[in-house]
This record gives sequence, structure tokens and C-alpha cells, in this order.
Amino acid sequence: MKTFATIASALLLSLTIGLSGAEAGNKLKLNQFGFGNSFGSLQTGNGNKIGAAQSGLFNDGTVIQHGHNNTGVLGQAGILNSGAISQTGSGNVGGIGQTGAFNRGTLTQHGHNNGGLILQNGVGHSADVSQTGSGNTAVVIQDN
Repeated sequence: MKTFATIASALLLSLTIGLSGAEAGNKLKLNQFGFGNSFGSLQTGNGNKIGAAQSGLFNDGTVIQHGHNNTGVLGQAGILNSGAISQTGSGNVGGIGQTGAFNRGTLTQHGHNNGGLILQNGVGHSADVSQTGSGNTAVVIQDN
């Protein structure tokens, strides 16, 4: 599991390159490889950043941001994985990294300066994380 966590952390870190810093405007960086992958995003506010990468077959991702200076990172590799990040407020940082098949991760952040990370490797994992308020931190790691 340590190897998976290291790989997933490196993936999430690499996706954020070019997305750091408080800047005017919103940013989106998306890479998709494979077949049948889908991704949707919505950004309102200013200084929000999204980094996403999907490879494999029929993966589905969504990142929605309302507010200012939020960062959402989604990385999925495999088959039929689903990841969704929703951020409302300011200064929230959230990431989902999934490899394998049939994994589902949902991260919801309402408030300010929350940090959340979901890492899943294998088959059939599910994680729902909801953060409300300020300064919350959550990390979920599942591997089989």
C-alpha cells in the first residue's frame, strides 16, 4: 500500500504543476487517454484551479468550484471509475486518485481552508468525504 500511496501522491502533485499560486481568473488543465472517458467542470468566482487526468476506459470525473482560490485535482486510471469534487468557499484543496476498476470517490468541501484527499487502488472501493467549516483535514486510503 505504501507504493500505491507514493504513486498516487506523485500523480496528484504532478497534476498541480502550473496550477499553484493565487492568480486572477480560473484555470483548468485536463488530459484524457483511452476510450469513453468523460469529464465535466464548473467554476464560478476567481482564482480557482482544476487539474485532471484520466486514462483507461469509461472513467467519469467532475469538479465543481464556487468561490475563490480553491484547488481540485482528480486522477483516474483503469475502468469505470467515478470521481467527483465539489468545493464552495475559499482556499479549499481537494484531490482524488483512483486506479483499478469500479471505484467511486466523492469529496465535498463547504467553507474555507479545508484539505481532503481520497486515494483508492483495486476494485470496488467507495469513499464519501464531506467537510463543512474551516480548517478541516481528511485523508482516506483504500487498497486491495
